[in-house]
Amino acid sequence: MDIHKNARLSFRSREDLASFVLVQGGTRKAAAAAFRVSAKTAVKWVGRYAREGGRGLEDRSSQPHRSPRRVAESVVSHIVELRRMHMPGYEIARRKQKHTGFLALHVAVDDHSRLAFTELLPDQKKQTTLAFLDHAREFFARHGFQVRALLTDNGSSCSREFREHCAELEIKHRHTRPYTPRTNGKAERFIQTALREWAYSKHWTDSDERDAYL
Repeated sequence: MDIHKNARLSFRSREDLASFVLVQGGTRKAAAAAFRVSAKTAVKWVGRYAREGGRGLEDRSSQPHRSPRRVAESVVSHIVELRRMHMPGYEIARRKQKHTGFLALHVAVDDHSRLAFTELLPDQKKQTTLAFLDHAREFFARHGFQVRALLTDNGSSCSREFREHCAELEIKHRHTRPYTPRTNGKAERFIQTALREWAYSKHWTDSDERDAYL
């Protein structure tokens, strides 16, 4: 039996509590005090043991027996299929006319809330941060902006090659403050969106095709 981590009573304790009332003649209130549980809990275990014996003392799933508003399996399957096609969650919600919270719940159940990039393009994962930096500089240059500084986390982008490349380009490399969600969270959200909806959204013939799509 899989006892909940916060359960006050083990299987043996539940049995002893029920026996205290049904065999020894103690009251349910006294049993609750003796076993340091609420009166409601004592009533539950005594009642289960009286009706079902030892089987009644086992843990049960909290899932309801009936779910009248449960979405059809065909709808959930289609949602999962669209996620496997790497369609963004908000776009699926718009197509299915469902709230994004509903979508997240049903996709998470099927373990497709996050698609592993290993299922996508292993060769594209080899693209380095140096190439992305050069691409970004060229993009901003075409629009009349000069990159003077950039902000990254303290991860793999902080390699010696990356630092040296920034120095060559006269770009000041700044880092986010550790354990600061107001910066790290926003940056991570942007990165994940860029990866899922652009860089790894489909199989690209080459980098030029991918850049054109961006």
